[in-house]
Amino acid sequence: MKKLLASLIAGLLMLCFCGMVNASSIVSTVGDAISDGGTSALSNNGTINYSYYGYRVTDLDFSFVYDATAFSASDIISASISIDLIDADVNGSLELYENSISGSFIGSATGSNNGTPGVWRNLGVSGNDDNLFFLDLSTFNSSLASGTFNIFGDNDGMTAWGSNRAELVIEYNETSPVPIPAAVWLLGSGLLGLVSFRRKRKTA
Repeated sequence: MKKLLASLIAGLLMLCFCGMVNASSIVSTVGDAISDGGTSALSNNGTINYSYYGYRVTDLDFSFVYDATAFSASDIISASISIDLIDADVNGSLELYENSISGSFIGSATGSNNGTPGVWRNLGVSGNDDNLFFLDLSTFNSSLASGTFNIFGDNDGMTAWGSNRAELVIEYNETSPVPIPAAVWLLGSGLLGLVSFRRKRKTA
């Protein structure tokens, strides 16, 4: 009887403190997918050479900012960054790092020339090169869990280039509490009462 009661009580405690693990995601975007050479284009965040009709000629740095209170570094399942790129002369790349050129390397973004600015500023349009990078969690998970992820893009050989938008996607495990039915609480109360009654009988 004692073993049975102990098992039932342990089971009730597990129901009270355990939760369900669900996969959730956060999407953080910098830039505007429908910007046509406007200030919301990612490549307009800094010095622009307007003789190239909005193309950029220098390096680029930007930050993803998002609410990371729902997860910790150990909860992250995967993370990826996508960035669109047009290279007017098709002879270089944008080398992506975390924070600065001395930070951890993310990948090399490349682009092709599909004509004048405007069409290429729409993410997903045919002819626009979307670069996708999956982040190594052993390197980046602590930074990803901070709520701010900084990117530095080093222009390697492009004389005129542009980007409309960059996107960070983080998938993580989210633990949600399991609702305890009223019948379970009633059963628990009855078991505790039974234990108390048996103890009183022994002492009488």
